[in-house]
Amino acid sequence: MSLTKLTANLNNVQSLPDKPSITTDELKAVFDAAGNAIKEYLNATMTAEIDNLISGLMSDITDDESAITALNTLTTTMKSKLDGIENNANKYVHPTTAGNKHIPSGGASGQILKWSSNGTAVWAAEKDTTYNPATTSANGLMSKEDKTKLDGITAGANKYVHPTGAGNNHIPSGGASGQILKWSSAGVAVWAAEKDTTYGVATASTNGLMSAAMFTKLNGIAAEANKYVHPTTAGNKHIPSGGSSGQILRWSASGEAKWGNENNTTYNDATTSVHGLMSTADKTKLNGIAAGATKNVISVGTAAPTGGNNGDIYIQYFT
Repeated sequence: MSLTKLTANLNNVQSLPDKPSITTDELKAVFDAAGNAIKEYLNATMTAEIDNLISGLMSDITDDESAITALNTLTTTMKSKLDGIENNANKYVHPTTAGNKHIPSGGASGQILKWSSNGTAVWAAEKDTTYNPATTSANGLMSKEDKTKLDGITAGANKYVHPTGAGNNHIPSGGASGQILKWSSAGVAVWAAEKDTTYGVATASTNGLMSAAMFTKLNGIAAEANKYVHPTTAGNKHIPSGGSSGQILRWSASGEAKWGNENNTTYNDATTSVHGLMSTADKTKLNGIAAGATKNVISVGTAAPTGGNNGDIYIQYFT
């Protein structure tokens, strides 16, 4: 009896391109497929067939030790082979195309890998390249002097030349305590002793220093004050000083008034011919007349009425 051969496709990994465009889960499923196929073959097919083979052999064997030994040898060999296969193993063949080749064996200390052909490198001695310090006309290594010079230059520095024309000259060196800068020529100043100038107190006709008295007077003048003179003409004169309680101002001259006593004027009651004060009787009578009242007349006669005012009453009777 022969065992059934494993016919499942175990080349699914080798069939993948160098750079598969599938997800990690899909890639794992491809790798697991071969192992699962072997596992299923061993568990579902091969193990059952071996069990059947052993059962058949055991039924035919009586005391034939050689047959038993052959059977043990057969099962031991298969078991050893099976034990040498890892779980989920597949028949993987590593690709040898460009981009998949391994680091070559061999080589020696100090050697490097150099390009040989597409995707291939070989061990070789490294080229010993020696460079001289760079010059203004030849490329090379940076000298220690150039490095020191470079470290002394601030980042972003430029080759700045300060102008020396008028308006750009610096404060000159030299000088001494108490000296000042004095004009020498356009845009140039030199150190010189300051002129010792003495000033007297200012007067109405001569410039000079402000005296303490002038300073006191100036402090007594309000800010923005002016020299105002109030006019004294008619219409601009002030209320005169003086006077006393009960007095009044009386005309004295054009634009002038003086304080004086008020005249005690006495008035009589008014009559129909003379102005005067309103009597109490006239006030009572006036209060009894309604506002807007008019003088109406009631007349009686036999003739037809003539004239009169609005509101007058005329009674005509006949004989």
